[in-house]
Amino acid sequence: MSNPAVGQSSSKLDWGMITRLAITAVLLLGCGWWLWVVSQNLSVRAEVGEDGAIVLDQFQRAKDVLLAVLPLLTLALGYWFGTQGTAKAEEKAEEATAEAKGTRDRIEAIVAASSETDLLSRARNQNPRAFGEAG
Repeated sequence: MSNPAVGQSSSKLDWGMITRLAITAVLLLGCGWWLWVVSQNLSVRAEVGEDGAIVLDQFQRAKDVLLAVLPLLTLALGYWFGTQGTAKAEEKAEEATAEAKGTRDRIEAIVAASSETDLLSRARNQNPRAFGEAG
């Protein structure tokens, strides 16, 4: 028995994963390129005006842009790994729910097939925690 909602969910998840992967790849490439730009400006001297004030410091400007991009990159990577963990947790929760439902169905079948009329009440008295009662 296949659940159409589950199939739809995994289909959307695949497109979402591809989108996140593409965005993360673009951000990684952009950061890598900008690291290269910063490394090219490491040896560039700051231009000083006639009054002694710094007119242009290419290294400082490149470093400032890099410091603006790094939080965006870490945010994207955190989102990427966070959504993977969420998807795995959802899958485990679905499996646990299916297993619990199967166990419940088996117990109900055993109780229904029993010829003893007070089997359920005896089980409740012996193990109240199994029935959600504090005992």
